[in-house]
Amino acid sequence: LIPSKRGWPDFLAWNPDGTLAFIAEVKKRPLSVLRPDQIRVMAALQKAGIPVKRYDPVSGFSDFDEAAEILRRRSCPKEQRRERRQDRKMARIK
Repeated sequence: LIPSKRGWPDFLAWNPDGTLAFIAEVKKRPLSVLRPDQIRVMAALQKAGIPVKRYDPVSGFSDFDEAAEILRRRSCPKEQRRERRQDRKMARIK
Protein backbone atom coordinates (compact mmCIF):
# COMPACT_ATOMS: atom_id res chain seq x y z
CA LEU A 1 0.00 0.00 0.00
CA ILE A 2 1.47 3.32 -1.09
CA PRO A 3 -0.50 6.44 -0.08
CA SER A 4 -0.69 9.10 -2.77
CA LYS A 5 -2.48 12.34 -3.61
CA ARG A 6 -1.64 12.04 -7.31
CA GLY A 7 -4.47 11.70 -9.78
CA TRP A 8 -7.35 12.97 -7.66
CA PRO A 9 -9.88 15.13 -9.52
CA ASP A 10 -9.94 18.91 -9.05
CA PHE A 11 -13.46 19.61 -7.81
CA LEU A 12 -16.46 18.17 -6.03
CA ALA A 13 -19.90 19.46 -7.04
CA TRP A 14 -22.69 19.32 -4.47
CA ASN A 15 -26.46 19.25 -4.91
CA PRO A 16 -28.50 21.84 -2.97
CA ASP A 17 -29.54 19.10 -0.52
CA GLY A 18 -25.88 18.46 0.36
CA THR A 19 -25.42 15.21 -1.57
CA LEU A 20 -22.55 14.74 -3.98
CA ALA A 21 -23.56 15.62 -7.56
CA PHE A 22 -20.29 14.64 -9.27
CA ILE A 23 -16.51 14.90 -9.17
CA ALA A 24 -14.77 16.79 -11.99
CA GLU A 25 -11.33 16.96 -13.53
CA VAL A 26 -10.79 20.36 -15.18
CA LYS A 27 -8.51 20.88 -18.16
CA LYS A 28 -7.67 24.40 -19.34
CA ARG A 29 -7.19 23.32 -22.96
CA PRO A 30 -9.65 21.10 -24.87
CA LEU A 31 -6.96 18.78 -26.24
CA SER A 32 -5.26 18.23 -22.89
CA VAL A 33 -4.96 14.60 -21.94
CA LEU A 34 -5.41 13.07 -18.52
CA ARG A 35 -2.34 11.56 -16.90
CA PRO A 36 -2.38 7.79 -16.35
CA ASP A 37 -2.79 8.27 -12.59
CA GLN A 38 -5.78 10.58 -13.21
CA ILE A 39 -7.41 7.98 -15.47
CA ARG A 40 -6.80 5.28 -12.86
CA VAL A 41 -8.33 7.29 -9.98
CA MET A 42 -11.30 8.48 -12.02
CA ALA A 43 -12.01 4.95 -13.24
CA ALA A 44 -11.90 3.63 -9.64
CA LEU A 45 -14.27 6.37 -8.46
CA GLN A 46 -16.63 5.64 -11.34
CA LYS A 47 -16.59 1.90 -10.57
CA ALA A 48 -17.49 2.78 -6.97
CA GLY A 49 -20.64 4.47 -8.29
CA ILE A 50 -19.46 8.08 -8.02
CA PRO A 51 -20.39 10.28 -11.02
CA VAL A 52 -17.15 11.52 -12.62
CA LYS A 53 -16.91 14.24 -15.27
CA ARG A 54 -14.25 15.97 -17.30
CA TYR A 55 -14.43 19.69 -18.08
CA ASP A 56 -12.75 21.80 -20.72
CA PRO A 57 -13.73 25.27 -21.97
CA VAL A 58 -14.84 24.06 -25.42
CA SER A 59 -16.78 20.90 -24.57
CA GLY A 60 -17.95 21.92 -21.11
CA PHE A 61 -18.79 19.02 -18.80
CA SER A 62 -18.78 15.51 -20.23
CA ASP A 63 -19.05 12.13 -18.56
CA PHE A 64 -15.71 10.44 -17.92
CA ASP A 65 -15.07 7.60 -20.36
CA GLU A 66 -12.00 5.55 -19.46
CA ALA A 67 -11.59 4.01 -22.92
CA ALA A 68 -11.90 7.39 -24.67
CA GLU A 69 -9.28 8.91 -22.34
CA ILE A 70 -6.84 6.08 -23.05
CA LEU A 71 -7.37 6.49 -26.81
CA ARG A 72 -6.95 10.28 -26.48
CA ARG A 73 -3.60 9.75 -24.73
CA ARG A 74 -2.41 7.31 -27.40
CA SER A 75 -3.35 9.62 -30.27
CA CYS A 76 -1.69 12.72 -28.78
CA PRO A 77 1.71 13.34 -30.46
CA LYS A 78 3.17 14.79 -27.26
CA GLU A 79 2.15 11.69 -25.32
CA GLN A 80 3.46 9.40 -28.05
CA ARG A 81 6.89 11.06 -27.77
CA ARG A 82 6.77 10.81 -23.98
CA GLU A 83 5.92 7.10 -24.14
CA ARG A 84 8.76 6.42 -26.61
CA ARG A 85 11.23 8.20 -24.28
CA GLN A 86 9.90 6.16 -21.35
CA ASP A 87 10.24 2.92 -23.35
CA ARG A 88 13.84 3.75 -24.27
CA LYS A 89 14.61 4.61 -20.65
CA MET A 90 13.13 1.31 -19.45
CA ALA A 91 15.09 -0.60 -22.11
CA ARG A 92 18.36 0.90 -20.81
CA ILE A 93 17.48 -0.10 -17.25
CA LYS A 94 16.92 -3.75 -18.24
